Formats: sequence, structure tokens, C-alpha cells
Amino acid sequence: MPKTIEIKQPSKLRDVLRIFSALDKARWSNTDNYNLINNIIFRDGLFSPHLGAIPKTWDMPRTIHAIHTQMAGPNDTFYPEQLDVTFDFVPRMCAKLQCRRCVFGGGIGKLCHQQRGFCCPVILAACGYFFPCDPDACTFKPDSVCGLCQSPFAK
Repeated sequence: MPKTIEIKQPSKLRDVLRIFSALDKARWSNTDNYNLINNIIFRDGLFSPHLGAIPKTWDMPRTIHAIHTQMAGPNDTFYPEQLDVTFDFVPRMCAKLQCRRCVFGGGIGKLCHQQRGFCCPVILAACGYFFPCDPDACTFKPDSVCGLCQSPFAK
């Protein structure tokens, strides 16, 4: 049984997980190669501010597993493997300090066109996936996670 961690803002973490669930859906429609990079900006900016102390020996996969175990509910559609999308997200957004156009940083206001028949520019910018825009069922449109990342570069 994994140790538990304090979850200070479960509603914010649910929003984060919902966004990654949508990004993961787009990832599976692509055949990109995954590049493993250091995700300290990602981890410390996006997850750590919404959690209590994380054991020093834990890596991101173990932390995500603990969050999932503690927050899992009967209607949840998130599963930890969906965060594999970070292998595409982190190099394009965090490593290149693209905070101003990041869904978790500056938000999608300047990116989103909400035009059916075109690719979703949010998913394309964030992960490089070509995924059709569906304004009626858009997970990103509410911009509910804008400003959530606490990375010093997101300011």
C-alpha cells in the first residue's frame, strides 16, 4: 500500500487530470516518438503547489499513483498512464518556457479558434498532435486551469 500524501486542493487537481485525460486522447491518435526529459519545472510548477509534502524519495510516477489512488471515484475517467502525454507536453511547453501560451499558464485565449473542421490549436501547440477541433465538446474552452501552474516562469 503506497503512503498517502496530503491533497490540499482536490478540485484543482481534478481539473489538471481532466485536461491531461483530453491530451492523452489526442496522443493516442498520433504515432509520435516519446522523448524523456527532466520535468522539474512541470512537477514543481503544476503538482507540488497543490499537494502537501511529497516524500523526497518519490518520483513523479509514484506521486501520480498516490494522487490517483486517493482521489479515484466511481465516475473518474482518469488513469495514471494518461500522464505519459507529458513526454510530449513537457518538451514543447515547460522545457521551452512557453508558459504564456500554456493551458496551465497564460491560458488558451490567444490560441483557441473553436472552428470545427480544423485542428485543435491547443493540442497542437501543447503536444504536437493533430486532433480535430470540436467546439461543442471542448475540454479546454472553459480555460479552467489558466494560471494554475506556479512555475516561476509562468509569472
